Amino acid sequence: MVGVAVGADGIGKSVSRLYYEELLTRQEVSARAISLCVLPRLTPTLLIGQLFGALGEPLPAGRTASRLDDIAAALRLHGLPLVMLDDADRLSNYCLDLLCSLFERTGCPCLLVGLPSLLQRCQQHAQLWNRLGACLKLPSLSFEEVLHRVLPALYVAGWEFDPVREADFLLAEQLWEAVSPSLRRLRTVLGIASTLAHVRHEPRITISCVQEALRWHLPALDQPGRHEGSMKRRQKYSKERLKSLGPGEQNTVKSHEGAERCKLF
Repeated sequence: MVGVAVGADGIGKSVSRLYYEELLTRQEVSARAISLCVLPRLTPTLLIGQLFGALGEPLPAGRTASRLDDIAAALRLHGLPLVMLDDADRLSNYCLDLLCSLFERTGCPCLLVGLPSLLQRCQQHAQLWNRLGACLKLPSLSFEEVLHRVLPALYVAGWEFDPVREADFLLAEQLWEAVSPSLRRLRTVLGIASTLAHVRHEPRITISCVQEALRWHLPALDQPGRHEGSMKRRQKYSKERLKSLGPGEQNTVKSHEGAERCKLF
């Protein structure tokens, strides 16, 4: 069976693949899964070479046709439960043809991981589409997930984050507006901010460090749709906080929030 998993750039597809491969290695079975990252402009011969390398076996001499028989025999010999190919949207039609022939001979399950364009490629490739058994569309994380699960757990030098703090909430909002849906860009921006904090001899990553990192890493684009979502989240957050306060405290909080926003923007 051939499966396909697609998702936007930078949302964690490769990390998920590696994590799943690690889980498989922990199982008490003799066979192990293999995974590889598809190289740019990969030819069928190079793909066979990558598969042999992942199996830890030398590439035999001979024509591509005979090597196809050799790699099919090697896969059957190892009894692999799964073969995973990351960045599979780079695969040419010739490589897709080879995979169809290979996994039809061996019966070894194959998982193709890539960008959403991979699914369109599969639909246009009749031989592969007829062998497709499962299709998984990986969703992007919501702001709430990033706020409460990702940012507090990130390990970056100088990074301290508490989603309860108003200033941290506004910082998270600004960050996610700029890099969403890419967790890779989020990590890159915080890495730049960490370096800036170190150069400035600051004990932790500050708002100014993050803003400077955003200017360095991302173009200044006007994104009205994201700002609209940001405003709705901010209003919801403020209402929830004010419900538990008395009238006098509410006025104090409103004044404080206004001052914090002026510092951020």
